[in-house]
Amino acid sequence: AAAGVAAFLVSTAVKTGPGGLPLAPVTSVATLVSLSWVASAITVAKRNDIVSDFDALRSRIGMRTALVAPEGFTKCSPGPEPVCPSFPVAREKLRRTFFNVLAREPRVALLESNVGGNPWRYALVQRSTVMRFPDVITVEFLDQGDSTSAMAMYSTSIYGGGDLGANGKRLTKWLTEVSSELDRN
Repeated sequence: AAAGVAAFLVSTAVKTGPGGLPLAPVTSVATLVSLSWVASAITVAKRNDIVSDFDALRSRIGMRTALVAPEGFTKCSPGPEPVCPSFPVAREKLRRTFFNVLAREPRVALLESNVGGNPWRYALVQRSTVMRFPDVITVEFLDQGDSTSAMAMYSTSIYGGGDLGANGKRLTKWLTEVSSELDRN
C-alpha cells in the first residue's frame, strides 16, 4: 500500500499551500525518497508534536524544542527565546511575508493549516539534510491591533533527546529573515 501511495504522489501534481510550500513530497524526487516522506508524514500525524493550543503549552521537554513568541503569550517554562517583536504590519501581510521566506527554505512542507480550528495557525515539517529526520514547527500569526502583528513559533524534533540547537537556530533565522523582508518593503 505504501508503494502505491508513493507511486501516486510521484505521478500526480502536488498541491501547494501558502507561499508555494508543498503539501506533499515533491514529485521530482525518487520513489524511495517519496516513500520516506510519506512514512515520516504518517509518523508525524500519529504524534502529538503539533501545538494546537499555545496557551496549553506548559513546558518544553528536554533539549529538542524551541519557542519564539511575544512576551506573556504562553505560560510555557522556560519561556520564549528570543521574544518575538511586534511588527508594524497587518497579520495577513506578516503571514504572506513568512510564507515567502519559507518558500526559499529547503526541505520544508506544510503539514496542516487551520490547526486546532485556528485559521492563523499552521503546522510545518522541515527535514534534516542527510538523514531526513523531521522537525515539526507550529506557527501562529497574532493580530495585536492598530495594524500590528506578531507570531508564535514552536519547533520540536521528532526523534532523539537533543537537537544540537537546530530548532532554536531555525526559528531565530526565520524571525530575522521575516523582519529583514518587512524592513525592505
